[in-house]
Amino acid sequence: MMDEQAYRFLDYELDVASRRLARRGNAVAIRPKTLATLCYLIENRHRLVTKDDLLDSIWAGADVQDQAVFQSISELRSIFAGERCIETVRGRGYRWIVPLSSPQSSPESRWSWQKMALAAGLAGIVAAVAVGLFARETPPVSVVINPITSSSQLEGGAEIAPSVTQMLLRQMREMGWDSRRGDSGSPLANAFEVDIDLEADGTGLVLHWAMSNGDVEDAGQIESYTPLGAVRDLAAELHKSLQLRVGDAAGTLAIAALVERAGEYIDSGNYDLAESYLDVVLAEQPGHLGARMALAHTYQQTQRHELALEAGLAVHQAAVRKDSRAERMVSAILLSQVLAKMSRLAESERFAREALELGSSINDLLAIAESQEQLGEISLAYGDVGTGRERLAVALQYYSTFCPTGEARVTQRLAEIDSRLPDDSAPTLATRSTETG
Repeated sequence: MMDEQAYRFLDYELDVASRRLARRGNAVAIRPKTLATLCYLIENRHRLVTKDDLLDSIWAGADVQDQAVFQSISELRSIFAGERCIETVRGRGYRWIVPLSSPQSSPESRWSWQKMALAAGLAGIVAAVAVGLFARETPPVSVVINPITSSSQLEGGAEIAPSVTQMLLRQMREMGWDSRRGDSGSPLANAFEVDIDLEADGTGLVLHWAMSNGDVEDAGQIESYTPLGAVRDLAAELHKSLQLRVGDAAGTLAIAALVERAGEYIDSGNYDLAESYLDVVLAEQPGHLGARMALAHTYQQTQRHELALEAGLAVHQAAVRKDSRAERMVSAILLSQVLAKMSRLAESERFAREALELGSSINDLLAIAESQEQLGEISLAYGDVGTGRERLAVALQYYSTFCPTGEARVTQRLAEIDSRLPDDSAPTLATRSTETG
């Protein structure tokens, strides 16, 4: 448990005792379960928190699915959009990564201290404190993004409008602007409001936008083939328009942040949105191996095996040229899985063995477990039940130490195999196997 009842991070304050999250003194609207998830992550910030940890703690006794965790994590990332607070360790769990500080005094007492310092003639100290306290307030305006509407009569416009709203908020924040949702609370003084109508015609998107500060200040339209492409271009237009009126704001769209967000959408099963993010990244950096690998994964998860194979081979070949064992290992695992789905077992086995060798060389337990599981499934496909079961048992030993999802999957698979074997030849799940080469 935490030593303090309240903690500060970025420009937020979390009061653990009263379960209240505030930003710059204003309460943040947040669902109770999402707030409980935030408290749990911060309370356990010194370790990796698994999905099962969250389900057992936050939803104890409730009949809920994994999506409940994904939704809460997604909502937290939306609230802290533009800031990387929660690290996803794919297939393993989550970790809080932003430094925390304990509030030593209220805003009122801090301001009283500043006034005393000013009265004493310590102008330099006051200036330094002011920079530290208010650096995140530049520019001194808010950009209110009203929920995007869709007048499109074709399928798809209304469905993607909420995601486009979320992406625009994130990108404006990454560009340095204090961006808020239009439905998040009371009207803000000195705020520019942005209204957007989205049209989808089956081949692309059109965003009609207008930005006002009391009166209509600017308007236009953006056309793009992907949601993120449209949002990126719109963010650039709003950025330029705001610069003309209130001055510059620091920040640019970070490729690494976009790839990370795409990975989060992959983990939560939102492959269409992940692909939109990755399309934009690869349009700007075609050689970005992380984005290309993530795109191959979206193809794999959506059963587009030929595309997954093509993308995975491109990453693998690039990783070989770079002599990057980690990237070779990850791409080899994906290629083995995809080739097995395509019934190309010999090639699948070759990549699985390569992944196992690389994983063992860098002691990546997840890669070892996945490779052994894959080799076990290949042996079963060849009809070699003994070897297949032995490899799956090895994979289970690895998964049981850190990956509940993998452990459950392989345990069920072994039970299925044993149910088909004669009673006197079916080993127990507790049987300890030695790793085969």
